[in-house]
Amino acid sequence: MKWNVISSGFFAATTLAVPTVSRSEKISNHLAARDAPLWAANFTNAADSNGAGFGRVQFQYYNDSLLPQPGPGTIDNNGPPIPVVTHPELGRALRIHLNGRSPGTVGPEMRWEAQPPKSVMYYKEGEERYFRVDFVLDPDFPVDVTQTKSNVISQIHQAKDCCGSPPVSFGIRRGMIVVRGQNTSFQPPVEYSVDLARAQVDTKYKLVFRVKFSATEKESLLEAWLNDQPVLTNYQPKTATLDGGDSYWKGATLYCFQEIPPETVYQTNHRVGLTKASVDT
Repeated sequence: MKWNVISSGFFAATTLAVPTVSRSEKISNHLAARDAPLWAANFTNAADSNGAGFGRVQFQYYNDSLLPQPGPGTIDNNGPPIPVVTHPELGRALRIHLNGRSPGTVGPEMRWEAQPPKSVMYYKEGEERYFRVDFVLDPDFPVDVTQTKSNVISQIHQAKDCCGSPPVSFGIRRGMIVVRGQNTSFQPPVEYSVDLARAQVDTKYKLVFRVKFSATEKESLLEAWLNDQPVLTNYQPKTATLDGGDSYWKGATLYCFQEIPPETVYQTNHRVGLTKASVDT
């Protein structure tokens, strides 16, 4: 609104025209918002995962058999941030390295994970999200681990921090990139495993996956693309995708059995969004 002076000395109000937005413009703006990521890590000037926008870091050793209480150690929820380096294929990326056994002191490292902000990491019944991570397996990465051993490079974890296994985890075993899951809330517990593609070191992979979250198999959905090619379509994991209430995305991940380290994976372009387009570009 603006005011005009009239001859009597009083002011008269005139209303300025308000720009109108057409229905097509509203639809276009809505679609553009949906096709923007809800969150994306930024490695450009970051020295570590904290600087790239990640939150809590979890770190875990396996207690060596010579120690009084051998077995998986307590998870440190305030672990050291993961360093960012320049990789020849990925550009700026996290270098996630797990060291091997140090007999008599502490066992091999088995977990190093940096979580995204809490505002985008938790999901409830009926919600749907798309996730992305680009990665390269270092030459030291043991791609031929056996059927009974596991490497995990990205995962959707159940709400219970205390125990159990994730309903969705992407990893490496028997020379393959696989997606696996378990649900220990079901009795008896159930699990699944699907081979997606051959795993090779020094090779760039772009992993995009879609999850529809539900506590039931019927309403759960999991799809995946590797280097823009569909490798899993309309898959309903029998574990369901919610276990224990909410599920959450672990973000940057390297987890393995204690016999496996040392090993290294490089990761970048961690994103989460409402559509495939929101994480693709």
